[in-house]
Amino acid sequence: MASIAEIVDDYVKTMKPLGQELAADLDRWAADEMPFDGVASLLPRVHKFSGSAGSTGFLHLSMISILMEIGLRAAKSQADLSGLSGAQLSVLISDFADAVADLRPEASTFDADTHQAIFTAFQNPGHVLLVGLPPVLESILNFVVEQRMAIPLILPDIAMLDDVSTERPPKLVIVSEAVKDYSLPIFHYSPMTFAQLTADWP
Repeated sequence: MASIAEIVDDYVKTMKPLGQELAADLDRWAADEMPFDGVASLLPRVHKFSGSAGSTGFLHLSMISILMEIGLRAAKSQADLSGLSGAQLSVLISDFADAVADLRPEASTFDADTHQAIFTAFQNPGHVLLVGLPPVLESILNFVVEQRMAIPLILPDIAMLDDVSTERPPKLVIVSEAVKDYSLPIFHYSPMTFAQLTADWP
């Protein structure tokens, strides 16, 4: 039976070259303005890292892959890769390349007694409104908000903020465009790196 060290070492030897190849293909896809016909072939390759990296102790690589997979699936179903959606995916592609480059056995937490949470929880968790966001961004942030121990609620149109109660306001309202003063805790989102997404924000 293989030891933990052997399992992790074998994973790195097998998956690091595959990750480097995928990172290069993702980079070329992004440089080619993210054609939709490339999404279907990239998805299963990204998915392979979503699960396998986490199961061998490479939690950051796994989570970056999960976020990228969520974004790609939303892009595939909603035909949305423009503007902020494409920009956020580009940032995650860069994060993925960095995580693969750092893939080495000693970085694994596979045999650690305790695991530190990847996402920093909101200080006062409650419900968070995702308002008028493009589908890719909405899908990624929906997952992030849940990981940060809050409840995401989606409003498809900025105008719907007119009906949000200020007596029991949300903990946060995330928008991607300028809005009028609603006397609500508004956070104007712009593409974030994985480190920023998992840190204490806003």
